[in-house]
Amino acid sequence: MTDTTGFSLRGLLADTTPVIWLITAAWTLLLCLWSVLPPIFSAPDEPQHIDTIIDTVGRSPLMWVTPDGDRMSNAILEAQDRFGYRTRDPQNPDLFLDDRRLGGRTAEEAFPRDERPSVAALSAADRLPSSRLNQMYQHPPLYYRTAAWVIGAIPGWERLGLDVLVGIMRLLSVVVVAPLPVVMAGLARVLDGRRSLELSAALSPLLVPQLAHLGSVTSNDGLLFVLTAFLVLLLARVYRGDTSRSTATWVGTVLLAAMLTKGFALFMPVAVVAAYGGAVRVSGVEPRAAMARLLRSAAIAGLSLWWYGENLLRFGGVQPSVAAPPAADEHGSVLGWLGRAWITQTQTFWGRFGWAETGFGEVTTTTLSIVVIVLVLIAVRKREGTLLTVLLLPGVLAIATTIGQSWASWDTIGTIRAVHGRYFFVSLAGLLLLVVMGLHRLVDRWPSLARWTWVPVFVTGVWLHASSWLTAVDYFWTTPDAPSLADGGRALLAWQPWPPLLVQVTAVALALLGVELLRRLVAFSRADGTTTAHPSEEQHESEDEEDHVPA
Repeated sequence: MTDTTGFSLRGLLADTTPVIWLITAAWTLLLCLWSVLPPIFSAPDEPQHIDTIIDTVGRSPLMWVTPDGDRMSNAILEAQDRFGYRTRDPQNPDLFLDDRRLGGRTAEEAFPRDERPSVAALSAADRLPSSRLNQMYQHPPLYYRTAAWVIGAIPGWERLGLDVLVGIMRLLSVVVVAPLPVVMAGLARVLDGRRSLELSAALSPLLVPQLAHLGSVTSNDGLLFVLTAFLVLLLARVYRGDTSRSTATWVGTVLLAAMLTKGFALFMPVAVVAAYGGAVRVSGVEPRAAMARLLRSAAIAGLSLWWYGENLLRFGGVQPSVAAPPAADEHGSVLGWLGRAWITQTQTFWGRFGWAETGFGEVTTTTLSIVVIVLVLIAVRKREGTLLTVLLLPGVLAIATTIGQSWASWDTIGTIRAVHGRYFFVSLAGLLLLVVMGLHRLVDRWPSLARWTWVPVFVTGVWLHASSWLTAVDYFWTTPDAPSLADGGRALLAWQPWPPLLVQVTAVALALLGVELLRRLVAFSRADGTTTAHPSEEQHESEDEEDHVPA
């Protein structure tokens, strides 16, 4: 069945129900609170991301420093010392006495907000670059250009306290990641159509606290997560038979943006090809029409190849990488590598916060991973290989690639490198959808019970986030002399760039919104006739039920 109506952003927003908007509002407030949880610089590569954004402000849009020609600024290194993240060696300012500040701050240590250094003050002390490499220039420039444009548009940004500037950068990530529940609900409507599954899908981002952590700090990860989730939504429409020009244009444009954000988006074209192939094989689209639309998408996304092509010509690879550490005298065993890789992969997928310093233990993350694998297997049918390619293959390829690099690293230097669960997040939207579909399939025989499948998603998500917060506050904001969570709360508020009252009001607003959301979800589940599909999705019902996720 061919759909020629095409995707429109207005249509997506119009189909979003009030309860989905309520979920999105609660998700946004939760991200705002996550943005103040880790201390400044206490997120993966955050010092480097901050340094790159500040360095990019005011540059020519076509100018991009090569990865072998840029170093961390002394201003950012000094800021790490001033804000208690690292301690610089007075004999050699390019080095640190401790590699990273392992937690522990008190309210009394926080210096007054009006005394916190600005970029201008830090740069005035030492404008010269350090000897420390900033490897973020190996990434495509879209995120950094966008963030630099936002920062540069703020009058007098150089005179703002650096903590305020970083707070703005983190809130920019919040704005980018905030629409994820709307995207997930839209994806569920396209592939299934039941209101109960739509609600579960909108709530599903709660299941991965690492997503909230990375989506609320200074990082290019959040933009990649949302772009790839949006792309999966578009590809689901294609798979269902949408061969319109507008949808093909959207696919190409979103893929272009993703590929100019991070190199892991290079795995997404395989999903695009699979989606158009599925439109022919499953939805009955004429092969010629599908090929024309695929070429249209490819032509638009191909504009990103200038960046990768230049890297290939200049550095011999589509994405330059920094030099590896020297080889170790003794190499690790295969079993040792497998164990470390599994633990690191699963922990950094579900929740290891800061620089993977604290978070869930091995038992928790292994249990969660096994449950997800089981639910995905329950959701899958024998003839859904094409759809699984669209939903999961880019993430599988990303993990397989990094795992291969990790083995090479383990075999030569005896340590785990480049193994992070977040690399699978290019397919996180597809994975979360399959998880909630698996939950629904478990109770398909009892329609009245199916209306309550949002409950395990909601309860598990709240538990995971509450546990994450307790762990992170204890780690980042308490000390042996001030060990209570109350002490940690006071330290968190004292170190924030924002007025403490604003943080407290945000927390209260989230709690009140959560109560209202729970009330509406319960009311939905008690109502009759709520498991029917959206009228707009009835056109996507398959003539061959076996080739689709169950509707």
